[in-house]
Amino acid sequence: MIKLCYQSYDYKADLGALKAFKKDTKEDLLFILSGVLECWADTKGQPQRSRINAIYGVADFECAAYIFFHLIKRSGKNIPFAEVEDAMFRVGVSPNAIDDEYCLPWPIVLLKLAQDIEEDFQESLPQLKKKLGISE
Repeated sequence: MIKLCYQSYDYKADLGALKAFKKDTKEDLLFILSGVLECWADTKGQPQRSRINAIYGVADFECAAYIFFHLIKRSGKNIPFAEVEDAMFRVGVSPNAIDDEYCLPWPIVLLKLAQDIEEDFQESLPQLKKKLGISE
């Protein structure tokens, strides 16, 4: 679930989302998400603003908007790109005092998304091995 500016959006991380993102941005979605995870780990112990800025350095506003847009679109919800941009603009990039998962700065939402997708991939691998008949 992507939670942006008091809205919840289902998403689907699949090959179609990767291809659509690549077509629009010429960037690799999984590489960017991996970079988000890496920079978060590399900045452990630093102030929150520094960590958020590190994520922003991996995926700027437009790039992140396309990530959110294509993953949400693949879930079957046809929302306008402008709605994603507006939600991101409203939550901003600055840490805030409101303790609410629906108004987190968009770089933190992107981080949570990257963590969820990474976890989904890790959980699906044993099932895939079993499906393919691969023993350990």
